[in-house]
Amino acid sequence: VLCAHDPVWAFGETGAAERACAGRSYSQTCAVRCAEGYTANPATATYHCTANGSWNLYGPSVQSGHGPCEELNCSAKPVLRDAERIDCPNLASGSVCLFTCLPGFKASGWIRCERGTFSLYGGLGCIRSSGTAPTSADVL
Repeated sequence: VLCAHDPVWAFGETGAAERACAGRSYSQTCAVRCAEGYTANPATATYHCTANGSWNLYGPSVQSGHGPCEELNCSAKPVLRDAERIDCPNLASGSVCLFTCLPGFKASGWIRCERGTFSLYGGLGCIRSSGTAPTSADVL
């Protein structure tokens, strides 16, 4: 039995199936390639050619409607100029964390993890308490 076509990817822009899988035999596999900002769930990162000639993904994330590619967490500590403390340990994608600023500065906004990268939202970072121009608007 052969899987005559490449696997059909049904998980949006999170990744794609390996190309040139068409013609593989029953029990052979086809790898998942995740897009930037995503990582493959090892339990579901492979298509399997089934006995009826179709490709199938197995695993709990696929059965629950999630794809085999998951958003990356933010594991490194973000850097924000004039910040005194930033508590963002291994932040899940989509999560936010707050920060405190050095004396003479006040916090404006929050830091959010998006697919492995920190971004500043809702403000300018640490701004001078006197109301002068901010020293930073970037999370590095």
